[in-house]
Amino acid sequence: MLKLLVAALVFSAPPGLPVEPAAMYRQGAELASSGRYDEAAAVFKSLVDISPNYTLAHYGYGRCCLYTGKTEEAVYHLSICVKLDRTLAKGHFHLGMAYLRNGKKIRAIHSFKRAYELDSSFTASLFNIGAVYDSTSDSYKAGKYFSMFNGTR
Repeated sequence: MLKLLVAALVFSAPPGLPVEPAAMYRQGAELASSGRYDEAAAVFKSLVDISPNYTLAHYGYGRCCLYTGKTEEAVYHLSICVKLDRTLAKGHFHLGMAYLRNGKKIRAIHSFKRAYELDSSFTASLFNIGAVYDSTSDSYKAGKYFSMFNGTR
């Protein structure tokens, strides 16, 4: 209850007073981590409006859109996220997920590959690439990426 009150106080700040983007991001992230994606999306959307060049605002909002089925909006905001910070592996990974849910398999593969290139701990990217190739009946490439995934475990 107190956390919600704190969130309400941040949003009700009088115009002209600075809003701390990192604090808003933490609030949105906390809501999202507890599965409250619609509420988190509202926080992240406000953050995007307040700080349109804040990479994590677009990342958080894009992820919430992805988890709530708004995949076109997820692609839009996650694309902005990776344009603002091309080195954000988790941005590329979730952009790949959004592309995949929109049926854009080639773009998904590129995003998953980029996520793994940037951060080899994104081994789920390898599995996802294998699954995409498997869905296109390219068993050679599917096997290659599934083997790479199994080699990381």
